[in-house]
Amino acid sequence: MGSIGPFARTPNFELLLTAAPRRRGRVGSLAFAARHGFVEHDRSSESALELSAFDPDAHADATQAAQAHGIRFVTMQEVDSPEMRHRLYPLANQVSLDMPSLMTPMTYEQYVDAWLEAPHPRLDLLVIAVPQ
Repeated sequence: MGSIGPFARTPNFELLLTAAPRRRGRVGSLAFAARHGFVEHDRSSESALELSAFDPDAHADATQAAQAHGIRFVTMQEVDSPEMRHRLYPLANQVSLDMPSLMTPMTYEQYVDAWLEAPHPRLDLLVIAVPQ
């Protein structure tokens, strides 16, 4: 707290975003933040999918139905181009408004950086539906 205290007390300071891990039975980090004057604004939860338990065959009918309607599924790695990035940008903004951590539209540059070029995105795992 000592390193951010003077900064947080400046006249133009309005909001400091921080994160406190929330694990079952561990409320200490939220209590610590409250003791130091922090107020919880919103919460977000990490979600995970156990891929080893996923059965793609269980979804074969849905995939075939989509294909019958002229839709195919590809990875972004397969179709990545400046045109495709621009086409997906409005969708990414619409979807991101449902994410508590974003809640405001991204600029095109923010979208490219966060969704497509940051160290963690895997374009080979980003699946999109496109017309055949």
